[in-house]
Amino acid sequence: MGYKLAKRIMKKILLSLVVAFFTIISAQALCVSRTFYAYDDGEYFGKLELKSDCSFTITTVDGESFSGTYHINANELAPGSQYQIVFNMSDGRTIRTQYMWPTQGKQCVDLDGFLFEAQ
Repeated sequence: MGYKLAKRIMKKILLSLVVAFFTIISAQALCVSRTFYAYDDGEYFGKLELKSDCSFTITTVDGESFSGTYHINANELAPGSQYQIVFNMSDGRTIRTQYMWPTQGKQCVDLDGFLFEAQ
């Protein structure tokens, strides 16, 4: 009888720790609503849309389209800072890159060699 009770208590403690872990992680992830545009040698290349529900879409001038979910590893955004942004693509790939907000200039995302700037 004592062993079963101890086992049940341990399961409850473990479950509490798992819930606490995911609560801490989600408290440090941020989603925003913003549209960014990229240009290649002055020519329009594509658009990145970040939505407040943590989904995104990327469309390019070539007709390519990507979507999925994202999160920014931050509690809030501030000028003069740089943050990691993680894209979970619908095809299963994960892309980690930078979300930047210079003290002067536009917020931007560096994605695959292209600088997507907020409008």
